[in-house]
Amino acid sequence: MQVTATAGVLAEQLTWAARLLPARPAIPVLAGVRLDIAPDQVHVTATDYEVWGTAALEADTTGTGAVVLPGRLLADLVARLPVSRTVTLTIEEARVRITCGRVSATVRTLPADDYPDPPERPATVLGTMAAADLVDAVDRAGVAVLTDATLPMLAGLHLEFGPTGLVVEGTDRYRIGHRIVPWSPTLPDGVGQSDEKSVTALIPKTALALAAKTMADTLTLSANLDTEAAATVLAVADQTRFLAMRPLDAEWVKTAPFHDKALNKAELQVVADTGELLDAIDRARLFADAAPVHLTVDTDQVTVHGGADGEDASEHLPAAVTALDDGEPKVRVAFAHRYLTDALRACRADTVRLYLRRTPVPALLTPEADDTSYWHVVMPIRQQS
Repeated sequence: MQVTATAGVLAEQLTWAARLLPARPAIPVLAGVRLDIAPDQVHVTATDYEVWGTAALEADTTGTGAVVLPGRLLADLVARLPVSRTVTLTIEEARVRITCGRVSATVRTLPADDYPDPPERPATVLGTMAAADLVDAVDRAGVAVLTDATLPMLAGLHLEFGPTGLVVEGTDRYRIGHRIVPWSPTLPDGVGQSDEKSVTALIPKTALALAAKTMADTLTLSANLDTEAAATVLAVADQTRFLAMRPLDAEWVKTAPFHDKALNKAELQVVADTGELLDAIDRARLFADAAPVHLTVDTDQVTVHGGADGEDASEHLPAAVTALDDGEPKVRVAFAHRYLTDALRACRADTVRLYLRRTPVPALLTPEADDTSYWHVVMPIRQQS
């Protein structure tokens, strides 16, 4: 068999597939990428058993079949070839010769019979959406996710495929990021409609981010569903790439009660300039180190303070402050500065609305102009009296 393709095109797909290779493969063959060779086309596949990725590229081919090659070595080698030159892979029994102009290399093949069969495309097409919208949802809800969490739930983004929008949520138990983005559903009968069960999936953030950020244009989402409409496999595909993900085995916490409590129990509403708040927090945290940053709200301003007496910084910012009860429009609340800045940046708005309470219960942040498609709940730090 022989494959001839443009080096830049082949390198792009090999590099993408190599990102899926496990650092410590359970079996040696999982360190490889599988090339399925068909007339005028090659499919490049890689997996860590939890996530499967396949990329298609056009090529001049001779013969048909499959070969498994060391993934990172092959990707790194082809990536170092001139992108516009032609590269040829000549597959022999136990090795592959790679030639590109004056460059020649040989790599040994891995046993193709040991390579697990890629999963078939899921049977149920859920709908389509713009890749940019999925990127937006992963970025904004994903700020609340722990990527190295020991609890599976905290490493995942929860997806709910609704009739009017795709809901994406993440949490690390101290904060919740919630984002709704548009999509075009083709949900099966009996799920996803009002007063009926929704299609859901809890997907590792790293896998979903790979799908979102390395695919283009319109994405097709499909799934295999169990009897409760939960996905047992979720797949995302564009014109050339297909990524199948196995959901995390964890039960998602209901987030609506936290949002509703933060909103309905709020005693104070503050509207402030997002950029000014971020800049003030950035200066105050220089004096706070690992300590929290304090927000003191009073009548028509918010004061950002960090540090202790003798070595501290504070800044007064104008704000629209509204008391939501009969009390004075005053509150002093402390936050971990990273949690607060993550939430403010994820709002992606010129002005932000904060719902606060005088006792340390979850605070709610939303963009001032759009408080439904994105919200962020963050737990303040309890301070000793």
